[in-house]
Amino acid sequence: MARKAKKSETGGCLLLLLLVGGIYYAAKSWGWPVAIGASLVGIVLLGLMFGDKNCDVCGSPISHTSRKWIVNGKKLKACASCSRRLQNKASKEAVDRLTS
Repeated sequence: MARKAKKSETGGCLLLLLLVGGIYYAAKSWGWPVAIGASLVGIVLLGLMFGDKNCDVCGSPISHTSRKWIVNGKKLKACASCSRRLQNKASKEAVDRLTS
């Protein structure tokens, strides 16, 4: 059974606060050029960490936004096409449960 995953926005806010705090601390300790260089390296590393943008269902690259689904207890990222198929499947299952 597929269902949409809940959206969590607190992780991004916490990451932004840590990044701003780290830049401020580095600027006070080592100066602004070091703080700016370290923040650029940190942004590149974060981009590499969170850069996996492939659909977990079909494997195609996701160009825009991904939709998160929970299928059999596993959290999956789905492209627009797979998300539409999962939504139709979930809707059909719900109608079948109501009519039977």
